[in-house]
Amino acid sequence: MRSPDLRDAVCWSFLSALVLLLLPVGHVSPDGLGQSHYLAAGFSRWNPNHLLVEPLGAWWMSLADADSRAEQVDHLRRLSILAGALAAGLFRFGVARRLAPGRLAANHATAWLAFSSAFARLWVMDEAYMVQMPAVVGVAWLALRYQERPSLPRSLAAGASVTLAAAFFVENLLLGPALAVALWRRPKHATGVLLGQLAAAPLFAAAWIASRTPHGFLEWMTRYGGGSVPVRVEQAYGMTDLFVSAARALYGSACALVDLAPLVAAFRDHQIDLTVPLRAAAFLAACCALLFARDRAALLLAGVWAVAVLAFGIWWNNSDDQFYVQLAVAFGMLGARLHGKVVVLGMIALLWNVVDVGYRRVFYPRQERLAMIERELGEAGLIVYPGFDEMDMLLALEPVAPAVSITSYSVRLPAEEGLKDLSSTILRTLREGRSVAVVDVVDVPPTHPPWKFLRRMGYDQAKVMDTIGTLKLERPPERVGPFTVRWIRPPG
Repeated sequence: MRSPDLRDAVCWSFLSALVLLLLPVGHVSPDGLGQSHYLAAGFSRWNPNHLLVEPLGAWWMSLADADSRAEQVDHLRRLSILAGALAAGLFRFGVARRLAPGRLAANHATAWLAFSSAFARLWVMDEAYMVQMPAVVGVAWLALRYQERPSLPRSLAAGASVTLAAAFFVENLLLGPALAVALWRRPKHATGVLLGQLAAAPLFAAAWIASRTPHGFLEWMTRYGGGSVPVRVEQAYGMTDLFVSAARALYGSACALVDLAPLVAAFRDHQIDLTVPLRAAAFLAACCALLFARDRAALLLAGVWAVAVLAFGIWWNNSDDQFYVQLAVAFGMLGARLHGKVVVLGMIALLWNVVDVGYRRVFYPRQERLAMIERELGEAGLIVYPGFDEMDMLLALEPVAPAVSITSYSVRLPAEEGLKDLSSTILRTLREGRSVAVVDVVDVPPTHPPWKFLRRMGYDQAKVMDTIGTLKLERPPERVGPFTVRWIRPPG
């Protein structure tokens, strides 16, 4: 078995990396754009949330000769592609062959890892959080190796592997206690896992000392270190309700299997289309398939694994895919034990994920969108748009004209001051004899993102429309690709 397993693992790593590196992936995220720009400037500080991500990312960006922001973000994406390909190969060789009854089943299990929604999305994402996955797969590999022949050294090795995974993403620290709970019948070996994980203490302590932070160790470990978050945003999102946090964690976990965000958005915006029932069917097919994975070893390991990921999700109060991508390992372990007709159900879901990620991420028409906004909005003296949306990302890549977003005002100023400043900025542009393009502000439903967030910040859509509407807004709107544009022209 060893030689075919090794060949399959190399094929998973090499072929997947080759295909994804050759594909011109179009999608760019605002967070990825900011992260690539930040890392291109070089490593600056230790962040306990993802200790090794910044130095690794900064080193990787130093290898690129990228002049534009688009080139920077695409180079960082290549790091995600290589890390995902390595994780898939390691899973095939170290995990799948230990759980699957045969070679075909082992490759099927690897497909469950690689094409579960969160893994597939982060695999082609321009954020570097995929770099944790080879280490996370290593934790599962060593845990299964321990199950083959239980011993104290092997339990220590499994615990030590958690330290490496946690150095990439602090959430993975919870995998150690979860594995220890799974070994409750062998207290000595359960203690071995926790002792092995103690290697994390000097690692994080050294980073804390090197960071020269004014905060104590525990405060430095637990406070948010991922950026400069304005107080107004913290107040808007500072929700500690346990029910809401649990709901977000369960939603994020479900999206790790099949992305349900477009389905939820469709119900929210009352815009149901054909993809909504198809997405729901893919999710149900995946859930039904996994229910038939009855292998005790796989169920136990996948179960404690999922509990650890969910626990962090509830504490962190967030549903982003980066916090649930570790569940791909659990899906792969359960997928190794599927057989018979239920395999067809699973393949339906995985095929949907491939098509979904391909359509929305890989084949997103970035160049066409950039050319379109340059052609249609290049004459504008000012562009006004909601913010943290597709237009935000495109204007960051191609600043065709001066632009302001409602979101940027909301995080800095109370609504009365922000809208007054917006009105002054528009009037100043008009006095200079230049036109103002208002994009996706007036002609979108108030439930459309980011208006829910803006409403919390005091920037109700009606207030914004009243401010802009007093400035002789043209009717009807123009359609520019997926955007609606209304112009405010200077007098005369």
